[in-house]
Amino acid sequence: MNQAHKILILCNVFDFTAYTRRATLESIAKLSPGTKCISTVSYWFPQELRLHSDHLEITPFFYYFPYQLIRRFRILNYINFMINRMRKNFHLEDFDTVILSRPHNHIFGPYIKDKKKIVILSDAYHTMGNTLDETRKVIEMADVIMATSMALKEVYVQKYYSITDKKIVYWPNCVDLEVWDPRKLNEKKSRSVNDEITVGFAGNFMEATDIHLLYEVVQKMKNVTFILAGKDNFPANAPEKEIFQKIISAPNVNYKGYIHYTQLPQEVMTWDICIMIDAISEHASYHHHNKMYQYLALGKPVVFQKNHNDYESLKEVAVGVTGSSEFVEQLGLMIQKIKNGEDFTEKAKYMASLNSSEKRAEQLLSMI
Repeated sequence: MNQAHKILILCNVFDFTAYTRRATLESIAKLSPGTKCISTVSYWFPQELRLHSDHLEITPFFYYFPYQLIRRFRILNYINFMINRMRKNFHLEDFDTVILSRPHNHIFGPYIKDKKKIVILSDAYHTMGNTLDETRKVIEMADVIMATSMALKEVYVQKYYSITDKKIVYWPNCVDLEVWDPRKLNEKKSRSVNDEITVGFAGNFMEATDIHLLYEVVQKMKNVTFILAGKDNFPANAPEKEIFQKIISAPNVNYKGYIHYTQLPQEVMTWDICIMIDAISEHASYHHHNKMYQYLALGKPVVFQKNHNDYESLKEVAVGVTGSSEFVEQLGLMIQKIKNGEDFTEKAKYMASLNSSEKRAEQLLSMI
């Protein structure tokens, strides 16, 4: 059925540096042969052009003018489009379905009016550098909206755009099982009763991180070893940076800094329990982490600060909490279960397999 459709993906060059998004787009191409991709990139910054894929034919679409002007002036949008068409010889009429991955894709609107349009809504975009206006434009173009969290589906579109007549599908995030595959990694040695428990966190430290929560957990659980992997992105004079420095100076904390994603699975493989520490906020309520499924794919149970109910189906292997007291309590219970011999590995891997990039691609293609 899917092969009968001619699918074009409109995306951003950075979609191919975010490996979960890349895996989803490539899975669509694997399941629907003939799928093509056009990726936007500034003509003036060709060093950003990292568009190789073994599974997907990608054509760069250059901004020959500043994007801010292209989105504002129709004539510049048209000129920019025609220059690309002449230089790259692509023909949008060859496709019947267009997948739009980012708000800025709205500039293609005049040229895909007769296509079925599937819009990927993966974040509260207007809080991340996009304007409400351009996000509204791409949402209003959609025949189907694929929302990566329940709050995006049930709250965000209605709250900020008053749109109630669109078909919106819950399309949770996923894991690339080719990268997060424990069979390719050195397994953690068998646990003995006296082995030290290690608790790990992988992710950059920034405004969205509940650094106060982490500090309290580390202070209250001094007999537990915490391994932290990620960049410190706090501003130089921010109070959060001072707290972060206190955390990584603690004797029970091993801060490893940034670890490249190709090496990160092997690092996570050595941990016993993984944690997720998003600060509670409206923005976090819209965010559904691929990190959850990456941890589970390696057989690791998770304790996370709860911003929404999206992970409810994972409760056998992922425990949601609110605040440091509950976090310490549930993390302590998880540690005791592991010490008592409870093994979460196979159940966690199974849960991750239900949320693979291939399963996610299948769900999107079923909408076409």
